[in-house]
Amino acid sequence: MDTKPISRPFLAFNGVLMIIGGLLWMWGGSRHPTISEEMGEFGTDAFFWEFAELMVYDPQWQAHHEQMLIAPTMWAVGAFGVLLLIRRAGESRWTPLGFVMLTMGAVLWVLTYMYDGWVAPETGKALLASEGDPTLTAAITQTFASGQWFTIRISMYAWLLIAFGTAAMSVGLISLARSYPRGPSKVQAWILAGLGLFLGAWSFVAWATGAYDPGPMVSLWWMPAAIATQVWWLSLGILIVLHSLNVHELGRRRQQPTPLGDGPGTASVPAAESPADGSTGVDSGKPVAERASAL
Repeated sequence: MDTKPISRPFLAFNGVLMIIGGLLWMWGGSRHPTISEEMGEFGTDAFFWEFAELMVYDPQWQAHHEQMLIAPTMWAVGAFGVLLLIRRAGESRWTPLGFVMLTMGAVLWVLTYMYDGWVAPETGKALLASEGDPTLTAAITQTFASGQWFTIRISMYAWLLIAFGTAAMSVGLISLARSYPRGPSKVQAWILAGLGLFLGAWSFVAWATGAYDPGPMVSLWWMPAAIATQVWWLSLGILIVLHSLNVHELGRRRQQPTPLGDGPGTASVPAAESPADGSTGVDSGKPVAERASAL
């Protein structure tokens, strides 16, 4: 187990990164236009035309995508502090695995949103400008459609890596939860561990059953998973910031032994060290002063 102390400012910095990442995705995602069946069946020319109009006429299209692409990268950077913290709690297998998967997923996520945010709108402008020329419209529609198929497929692998990385790091959080004394931080760590494992299972089932086909973002399973994941990373960031402030130690301080007497210099007996039969372990027939000196 790594016992080297971790800088509190460093931990706080990592926690703040994860908090900002969660908030950015919430803000950008809440303002992203809804992609629904009202636009037509996914993969049809009608759908791609509607989608092109959606992204071309939205003045904040790039801003929304920039906010959402930054979020997982900030999670990945902030997760390094979580990795170091959980290693000190004794877990050094699942957490590094989760960190690697999360980092790979964040890279693919950036590719997804860079293309959809900056490249696709330019192709969409050409598509809309070709109206009235059937031959040109058909050619540009194919180009636009190819880009969207690329985006939707790469987003599948990006999201699965993020979801499975979250689940793997949740295994490490179990060790962190066990290391905490009784208190709010311990409860929060256990809740995050359970929720993270559930989110990983959720995405695995959605992928295995085809519910995420052709990609997660056009699935009914997507929105609940995305919102829950944002909340998970936001909450993990809060936990890490609180850890950097030593809030988790408050429970340990409450469990400190209480003194035998009121005067200064009196000895104390930890409650946990008392014999199982409830006795003090010292001859009760001796004077108080002798008992204190014996202790």
